[in-house]
Amino acid sequence: MIAVSFSSQTVRLQQRIRKAITQAAVRTGRVAKSRSGTVSVVFTSDAGIRALNRKHRKLDAPTDVLSFALRQDGMEFPGKGNAEVFGEIFINTDHVRKAFLARDRVAAVTFLFVHGLLHCLGYDHGTLKDRTRMRKLEAAVCGRHTFYSDHV
Repeated sequence: MIAVSFSSQTVRLQQRIRKAITQAAVRTGRVAKSRSGTVSVVFTSDAGIRALNRKHRKLDAPTDVLSFALRQDGMEFPGKGNAEVFGEIFINTDHVRKAFLARDRVAAVTFLFVHGLLHCLGYDHGTLKDRTRMRKLEAAVCGRHTFYSDHV
């Protein structure tokens, strides 16, 4: 099972969003056949995610979600026993507010979380084969609530 740790900055996060993300973490772990562990979630703004994007990806622009896996190819996840830490996911709430005006924002945040979690678990979408595999996993977790426009 994958547990979710919410940053202290997200204390006022709606219970509905917390529940959706927590349930999505469990489903993602199941469909991705992941080991047990924890992932941290931080909600940030356009400015916050832009700074992270500039620092870590050398892209001076905001994005919708960034994930930082705590594992590199061929390395084990850090942690003791079964308490592995998979990584940290940053979700841009400004993007969600602007891009999903007419859609369910809880579903949008959940999709972005699942997308970031799959990256933390080692999945990518750099090739057509990888993208197809990742999309299938996202659809298995999110069902009809998938939003691919920024992740092609």
